[in-house]
Amino acid sequence: MLRTFANKLIITCITVGLLSACSPVRDMRFRAHYHDANDLLYAAAIEGDLPYLKAHLNDGGIVLFSESWDIDMQEEIVTGDGQHFDFNRRFVRDGEMTVFVDSVVIFETNKMPKNNDQSRTAALTVLGGLNTTLGIYCLAVPKACFGSCPTFYLDDDQDIHYARAEGFSNAIAPGLEYTDIDALNINMTTGGTFPLTMKNEAYETHNVRSLNLLAVPREEGQRVYHTHDDKFFITRQGVEPASARSANEDVTYLLKKDDQEEYFSLADPDNLRSTEEIFLQFDISGNTRELGLIAGFRQSLMTTYLLYNAFDHMGNLYGDLLAAVSTADYDAPTIADVLYEQLGGITVYLWNSHDREWVCQGTWYETGPIAINHQLMLLDAVHPKEDIRIKLEMNRGMWRLDYLHLAEIIEEVTPLEIPVARVSANEKQDEDLLQIMLDGDAYLVSQPGDIYRFEFELPPDHDDYELFLSARGFYMVWGREEWQKEKDLYSLYMMRHHPGRYLKKHAQAYKEYEKVMEEAFWGSRVKHQIISGHEK
Repeated sequence: MLRTFANKLIITCITVGLLSACSPVRDMRFRAHYHDANDLLYAAAIEGDLPYLKAHLNDGGIVLFSESWDIDMQEEIVTGDGQHFDFNRRFVRDGEMTVFVDSVVIFETNKMPKNNDQSRTAALTVLGGLNTTLGIYCLAVPKACFGSCPTFYLDDDQDIHYARAEGFSNAIAPGLEYTDIDALNINMTTGGTFPLTMKNEAYETHNVRSLNLLAVPREEGQRVYHTHDDKFFITRQGVEPASARSANEDVTYLLKKDDQEEYFSLADPDNLRSTEEIFLQFDISGNTRELGLIAGFRQSLMTTYLLYNAFDHMGNLYGDLLAAVSTADYDAPTIADVLYEQLGGITVYLWNSHDREWVCQGTWYETGPIAINHQLMLLDAVHPKEDIRIKLEMNRGMWRLDYLHLAEIIEEVTPLEIPVARVSANEKQDEDLLQIMLDGDAYLVSQPGDIYRFEFELPPDHDDYELFLSARGFYMVWGREEWQKEKDLYSLYMMRHHPGRYLKKHAQAYKEYEKVMEEAFWGSRVKHQIISGHEK
């Protein structure tokens, strides 16, 4: 929520009758306007002179600590010398402050923690202004710096291109927490222990409330898929498209196989809202069962660029706005909501030969450019004596398609829910972490470079299962020094309230990033643990 803050108060420092330089560290405590105190705080922090902690409160207020503070993990309180500003950013008082952790939406700081603890304070803390920790790719191409929610792998040593799932991609603040379900897309499983590795490969704090495996027994020749509204269906293995065309190009060879050989287009240089169509034909005449379209797809880096653009515009108010979307009175669309409304998903149409029209079947939409999503779209009113014709409509340059298959629907099913049985951190089994995962109200806190291994026990009474991962939580992207320098609230306002104009205006700038984003994004992934308590 964008709030109107007080105008800056002009302070003149006079020493022996002459104008002299003011010390940001000294002056900050005398500022009676939040905007002034905040600007001075970040100016001093960027120069390396001042650590800070901002407690964003549930009631919309802020307590701003500078230089020093104490956190009592047992009592869950923070104490120190600070300033208190109310919901409207009016000065309340300064001096010794005590803040209870359960009254805080998020903490914001530039002070790297000494170790990776699992406290509620750690879960709610986002770091800012940390360009010193970023690699050369992030510094050179800041809007292409690697970002992700938790990424999940079948083996500990697999790299990012083999990620099977990425959890709760839209939950970029505590108030946006939700449960995300991803198909793990495994051809064959058996009963017994099933391991899954979770990595934090970005400059982010990941907070996982729950992690469950969803399992459906299947027979030979069957696969199980879920829909965009998380219903589960057993299907017969899919039929490849007889033909697939995009504009005047034959793309059938790209969409036949589940092989990570993807179809994608480049963005329109004049308007990021431009759309494209793909036409599919399937030879499945004589079918009498209900049919569904199965797709493997993921996003390009377009939304990553636009999200980082929004963070750039927020500048040193990034923490304020992150906290705002998590307060109880916040009911306006988020930036992610606006981008979805403008850019849309992958909309599926089925040709009705009787009425000679395309009939909308629904829309796929999953945030995240890393793991491939595997989902099903149920199709209505299919005539059994004809080939099936399907049209996809989607934003140019926003989606990457791996495969599209047509499958017979056998039946809807309810998966078995299997909780975590064991948790390991840094190759050591940890009972405390297991209790956190089974608690339901606590969070497993993951910092950049962390690796956790989870083990699940599959029922031994079946030979093969289709597996899905259900992950609930939220994550917070660490602020960059570059964002603090590029605050532009007018552009943020345009992005939020006039997104169509914004997407036209920024099309050319995105096209320049589009040339280098893939290399910069994958090259800037965090490959080592950076919190001292977890370093090996």
